[in-house]
Amino acid sequence: MKILIVDDEELTRTGVISSIDWQALGIQEIFQADDGVHGLEIALREHPEIVLCDVRMPRMDGIAMFDQISGHFPDTTGIFMSGYSDKEYLMAAIKLKAVNYIEKPINKAELESTLQKAVALHAKKLRSQHVEVLHSRESGSRLAHLLTVPGESHLKEAMDLLEDLAIPPEECDTILTMLVQLDASADLSLPFVQEIISTLYKKLEKHSVHLLSETRRHQYLVFTFLSNGRLSQNILDESLAFLKEQLAHFSNYYITLGQSQNGLNNAHSSYEEAVILMQRCYFFDTGTILSSEEIEQSTVFDMDFSLPNESEFSKALNALTADHAAVFLQKLYQTFHENGHCLPNQVKDLYYKLFYTLEDARIQHQLLSHHDGDIAVSLVEKCFSYTELHRELSDRVNTYFHDLNEQSQENPTILLIKDYISQNFSKETLSVKEISEYVYLSTSYVCTFFKNETGKTLNQYITDFRIEKAKQLLDDPRYRISNISSKVGYSDGNYFGKIFKKHIGVSPSEFRERKSL
Repeated sequence: MKILIVDDEELTRTGVISSIDWQALGIQEIFQADDGVHGLEIALREHPEIVLCDVRMPRMDGIAMFDQISGHFPDTTGIFMSGYSDKEYLMAAIKLKAVNYIEKPINKAELESTLQKAVALHAKKLRSQHVEVLHSRESGSRLAHLLTVPGESHLKEAMDLLEDLAIPPEECDTILTMLVQLDASADLSLPFVQEIISTLYKKLEKHSVHLLSETRRHQYLVFTFLSNGRLSQNILDESLAFLKEQLAHFSNYYITLGQSQNGLNNAHSSYEEAVILMQRCYFFDTGTILSSEEIEQSTVFDMDFSLPNESEFSKALNALTADHAAVFLQKLYQTFHENGHCLPNQVKDLYYKLFYTLEDARIQHQLLSHHDGDIAVSLVEKCFSYTELHRELSDRVNTYFHDLNEQSQENPTILLIKDYISQNFSKETLSVKEISEYVYLSTSYVCTFFKNETGKTLNQYITDFRIEKAKQLLDDPRYRISNISSKVGYSDGNYFGKIFKKHIGVSPSEFRERKSL
């Protein structure tokens, strides 16, 4: 907290400063001025919460100075000092809502008591302002929500909220909705986000435009602009420029604008247009701003055109050359990037299948997964944009061909052993002895040879292969965990659970639950 002491007598100022325990009052900064003019300059620069000033001073008296300070900072508390018991000054001080009027020579106990009252009054003002701000935000958020709902049943409540927010109905002729989507990891409750909203509110207020805001699903901000008459494009451009600058702190975001609508009855149409555009945004680069004027909206989403599919993808992967897969991926990206034909969920469903196709190819070619089962739904849903999703698939395809190339350099006997394991891993009786007989080598030699070539023992490799296959089966809710254990070579479900937890860190049921979140 700050205090400004203004008196033309230096001895008075220094005496006051040295006699009071300011830290005990919660006052950390003390400023001084020798007359009203200098006092006003310092107050405008430092914004003190308390002003302790003499009444009679050269150039500008304390009453005139504090009157101007109050005009800029209504919450500043004033305490007047004077050696004159003048009713005129006393009435002026009361009119300015000063805490007290102290006569000189100053009594230390009286000054301390008066300062304590000033500090308490300031705290009370802050609490009152906080309650008022919370109430205003709650009312504004509720009104913003109602203006996204079609129908007339809510109009009475909307009008009551307008009155509560002191927004005249005639200043709601034009209504426009702006929708902001942030990454799911963003915390919209942070003070930083609230500061963005408050600053934008103040910027628009200067243009006589009212702003309402609402948070949805922890990653969407709904802004509703209310104005009297047509909403200026310059105002929108300024708002967008400010938001882009602030949202640069977040790694991912999209902004969409619905068309301006006239009257509360039609407000929901602007919101609905912004929502439709937000679905389109998924296929654009992050940071994109879409408005109904800038892009032709497709009213019908269909899949009645040639799309790449998992069958083509499987053929490209099994061709065992990266070129075929690269062509497929390029065609895939060109089909969907900045497209207007599909809904995000339709494309996510396709990529869900493609990730599984890739995982199947890895298993078919005896390649263990390098991604701890983090595929399909969880992977698809965590991607903020289509470009990010496609990059994930491309990276994993590159890893697949890299691993294939490394595998091709393996000893033919090792490949034969791995192939046999991939065909027989579900047999509980699969053993090192059985494998050694299959490749016509002694058991001891096979164990030593496999460890030297791969860095793993045969039993380690078999267990890793089984656990990897179990993780894939756990992704499919059709399979019960007891059935999965037998499918990967464990007749004892409890033993399977222990082995699985030892390797993955969680039980099979916990693994499945996490994947379903």
